[in-house]
Amino acid sequence: MTDPGLRKTTLYITSRGLIGAPRYRLFQARVHDCRARAAVISIPLSKLAAAWRALHHAETQLLRLEGPEEITLRSLALRLSLASDPDPANNSLGTQLAAHAGDATEELHRQEDDDFEHEYEHQRIAL
Repeated sequence: MTDPGLRKTTLYITSRGLIGAPRYRLFQARVHDCRARAAVISIPLSKLAAAWRALHHAETQLLRLEGPEEITLRSLALRLSLASDPDPANNSLGTQLAAHAGDATEELHRQEDDDFEHEYEHQRIAL
């Protein structure tokens, strides 16, 4: 004989999986479609900085769907990877991110955006 409580738990998990499966497949298909479309986007150089900011904003929003444990582990892995990189620029960035409380990815995006905009502005002035 099976325990009635166990049967209900099994049915609940099964029902939840069956209910969520079509939406999950739809979500995966839309993510795949977005990736495919992103591969062929043509962005004029004058709008490149804005495109990077928009991309980083979208990535940040997607990363916020993760739980706190995943965010902590991803941030730690990013910090360790940069800190152990033999390139002094990446090593320095890893040290800066280690001092930053919170999600290292968001801070990295902010720094990349700021650096790119400064570089772009210098190139624009030089031309």
